[in-house]
Amino acid sequence: MEQLTQGFECVIAIAEQYGFNVQSVRETLQSIRSFRVTVPIIGAFNTGKSAMLNALLGSHLLLTGIVATTGAPTELVYGPNSVTVRRNGRDSQVGLGELRGDFDPQGVTLLHVSFSHPFLQRISSIKLVDLPGLDSGLSGREQLLRDYPHLGPLRSLHWHSPRPFSAAGLITTGTGTLFVKRHHQHVRQAAWLEEEHRLIAHLHRQGAPVAAVVSNQHGATATAQGEWTYEVHHVAEGLDLYRDALSWSPFQQHQHALAAGQALARLHQAAEHYAAPQRQTPVLLANAGLIQHAAPLENINSAYLADKDWHAQLSELLLPWHRELHPLLAEQPPLWTHNDWHASNLLWNADGSVSSVLDFGLADRTFALFDLATAIERNAVAWLDLDTGGVARADLD
Repeated sequence: MEQLTQGFECVIAIAEQYGFNVQSVRETLQSIRSFRVTVPIIGAFNTGKSAMLNALLGSHLLLTGIVATTGAPTELVYGPNSVTVRRNGRDSQVGLGELRGDFDPQGVTLLHVSFSHPFLQRISSIKLVDLPGLDSGLSGREQLLRDYPHLGPLRSLHWHSPRPFSAAGLITTGTGTLFVKRHHQHVRQAAWLEEEHRLIAHLHRQGAPVAAVVSNQHGATATAQGEWTYEVHHVAEGLDLYRDALSWSPFQQHQHALAAGQALARLHQAAEHYAAPQRQTPVLLANAGLIQHAAPLENINSAYLADKDWHAQLSELLLPWHRELHPLLAEQPPLWTHNDWHASNLLWNADGSVSSVLDFGLADRTFALFDLATAIERNAVAWLDLDTGGVARADLD
């Protein structure tokens, strides 16, 4: 590039000696000098793209998460220190310090950062572009917040769930940090989702450690947009010690198992006088409907089981126990229960006690013994070992 520009400078000097018009040559030279090879920085949200650039620059020039915050690309080039912000189609200049301060991302579609730094000088013919995370999902969340004007504008998206089938994340708006979860309407329509929200509201009024659900501008706690249904919660209190663990991972210590059992008993006490009928959602829930039938196997109809010898196995392993259990089930007081009680659905205090209960997605009207049995199954049987060819043994120690 340097040899090319020197060659054009020589051409201009010679042409001017003979009186030729060199304006077009000068314009070509200027375009060559300003030309940069664009190198995009691509990756999933929250994988350290901005942090990597900051490390290369030895400076906290870019806020980690700034791209996710704005949902817009950030161009980074060598030159005098300046920042150009394109907002709602108009460009304006701000200082570098404003990126490190209380930067407002609302309406921003592009950031162009010129920075005088030795690393950028060495690659002055390159324009680095820090792109939004491939899965940041900002546009959907910004659209969602239009139904929640009282929460203020979206400031950042700084965590999303690593678990499959769980479109959930933490966002920060003008009023604070919130938890947002998205469901396809085939799984959760707004009316179905609000069934569990009413349970959460009751538990919250009883002093149970659950995070309150936020209502939208219409007073509803579930918001339908297109093919999706959204819910917004206040952030639950406590340490998320199992945040990156897969569901049904075992407890890290016996103290956690003991605390979880105690917290489950307290939750049952808080739900004791909640008398709503069973849920209407036809999918993705847990209840005792099957085992309460006198002939449970006759009520199983699953295409997944069509090529498996399940009837003979369950007849041998389940029915002898079920014949003794069935008369007792009618004596169980009905109760709304959690039905998915495991370590990653709980937040923790530093002393190992439970501080908050999460995810009532499988909750329904069953009975306390059903919820306890489900909790033991979730936490004592190593179901995840089946994925690696192992045996799902029960750990009863």
